[in-house]
Amino acid sequence: MTKNPGALLTGALFAKDKLQCGISVDQVAARHFEGKTSLDPSEFSRQLVARTNGTPVVSLHATATSATPHWRQKARPGTPHAATARGARDVWWDSAGPTRTPIYDRESLAPGVTIEGPAIVEAPDTTYAVCPSWRLVVNDLAFYVMTRK
Repeated sequence: MTKNPGALLTGALFAKDKLQCGISVDQVAARHFEGKTSLDPSEFSRQLVARTNGTPVVSLHATATSATPHWRQKARPGTPHAATARGARDVWWDSAGPTRTPIYDRESLAPGVTIEGPAIVEAPDTTYAVCPSWRLVVNDLAFYVMTRK
C-alpha cells in the first residue's frame, strides 16, 4: 500500500463471521498494520493471521481509487493555407477513367491546411482518400475533418 492523500481502499475481509469494508488506507494501516503503509508479503500474511486470531482467511478483496488528472490536448491555432503536394498519380475515382490526383504527406500538414478533393494524403499508418467534391481540413487540434463541398 502506498500513502496517497485522498486515496480510498474499499474491500472486504472475510474471516469466519467477521466482515470489514469501506475503510481508508490510513485506517487500515493504523488498525491492522501498526501504522505502516507498506509491508512485505510475509509480514502482511503474519499480521493478517494475527488480526483474525488464527482464523483462516477465506477471501480478501481490495480496490484502491485515487484522483487522476485528465490530459487535455492543447489547440495549435493555424493560419488557413494550402498544402504543397509531393507528387501526383492517376487514380480511378469513377468508371470514366483515371484522374491525375495530387499526393500529400500527412506529416507535412499543419493545422489550418485545406486540401480540395480529389487528393490522396499518405502516412506510414493510413491513407486518406479525399474524393472529388470533398474537402479535408486539419483543425486546431490536428484532427483531419472531411466535408462535402
